[in-house]
Amino acid sequence: MEALLLYIIKSGICLTIFYLCVKTFLSNETFFRFNRIVLLAGMAVCLLLPFIKINVNELTIVQKPFIAIEEAFKLENKNGEIEENIEIAENSNISESSPEKASINVGKLLLAIYMLGGVVNITLVSRSFFNMHSLIRSGKKKTLDKYILVVIPKDITPFSWGKYIVLSEKDYDNHPDEIITHEIAHAKHRHSIDLFFMELIVAFQWFNPAVWLLKRELKDVHEYQADMSVLKSGIDATKYQLLLVKKAVGTSSYTLANSFNHSKIKKRITMMLKEKSNKWARLRLLLTLPLAILSVYAFARHEVNEPLHSLVNYESMNNFQKKKQVPPPPPPLPAEKQKGDKKAPPPPPFPAEKDKKASSLTGKYTTVAISEIISEEADGTKSVTVTITQPNGIVKSYPIQINSTGNKKFKELKDPVVRIIPKRGEHGVSGTVEKIPDEGKRVYAIHNPPGKYDIVVDFQGVNEEGTVGPVLLILPPN
Repeated sequence: MEALLLYIIKSGICLTIFYLCVKTFLSNETFFRFNRIVLLAGMAVCLLLPFIKINVNELTIVQKPFIAIEEAFKLENKNGEIEENIEIAENSNISESSPEKASINVGKLLLAIYMLGGVVNITLVSRSFFNMHSLIRSGKKKTLDKYILVVIPKDITPFSWGKYIVLSEKDYDNHPDEIITHEIAHAKHRHSIDLFFMELIVAFQWFNPAVWLLKRELKDVHEYQADMSVLKSGIDATKYQLLLVKKAVGTSSYTLANSFNHSKIKKRITMMLKEKSNKWARLRLLLTLPLAILSVYAFARHEVNEPLHSLVNYESMNNFQKKKQVPPPPPPLPAEKQKGDKKAPPPPPFPAEKDKKASSLTGKYTTVAISEIISEEADGTKSVTVTITQPNGIVKSYPIQINSTGNKKFKELKDPVVRIIPKRGEHGVSGTVEKIPDEGKRVYAIHNPPGKYDIVVDFQGVNEEGTVGPVLLILPPN
């Protein structure tokens, strides 16, 4: 979910920057075919830019806003999962019919609003298409070279869609040459395909004003191309411009069609009379390349060995833990009860010898090894390494930085508490964790875990005023 929301935000920013560039550098130029290609290709590139991933050694002011948004989404999602998992662990013996506590997830709420807006937009476009299709079916059809002329008895604004050119009987009798030549130019340039592509982007970015403005820019370019085709065919420019003024009053409700009276008439007439732009003006487009590179750089991620998005700061988890206290794991059953239990017998007991190494547990249990402090910074941040070894031999190492709380620097870290929490849908036995002595490390073995679970490492920091913490670390073993 957070990945989709982040992509929508990033692509929306790219489209906004692209629109500003088009409006600044190309909107008033007369190479309409080039502008059309730039608009279509540029929007496609804007949708692809967020997929380009690069890593940087240090985050700069450009990347920090996006990282903050990403972490906010992931932190909220993870907090929800932790709360649900702890509730499952506490209520594993309670009937499934018990009422659940409702909570509001801002990310899910935003996604629901976004999906609702997309559905509304698609519904309106679909309605417009079916109305246009019904109108085309109801008119009288005449073949005109490769195109089909549809004449409607009532008064409508002329428009074209695909190979169909639609106009009223009045326009067909009074102004056939100007209107038909204009609409044939739309059909010849396949402008309907452009509008279909544009509607897909609008449905995806319906909340973004820049996308609606880009759609208007594209329709303007379509009209400029069609107007130039009319003038090149030999039709009198003054007569054609007067017709545009006369038709400026009507409106069209078909979003997928090219209407004869679209765009501002003053701007269309100005572009007809304007001298052809210098071909070197196209090089202004190169000014957008640094902005595209900056966008990719802004989406860069901090380079780490393995991303860890589940480290929760002290303040939020401390307040959360006041509300939720995880009960200790249940004691093992007496030997008499185990004999009559139909479940499979538990694995052999953990090795109790103090000189036994954690490596001897490989193949039997999942082990969690937590190193001593490997580095310490001036602000009190301490670095440790958590290594999870699974029975199948897969080893995952997590470099962890444990920050101080406010201005209170950690003098030391006490031995952490390790436990496991079943993932959603996992009920029954929650498993136990036993500490296994090892040289220079704190090693814990997990006994009889559920099918899917998270490992919780609960650190306790000690400062000048006493114990502070805990700092919870949630690690997925599988």
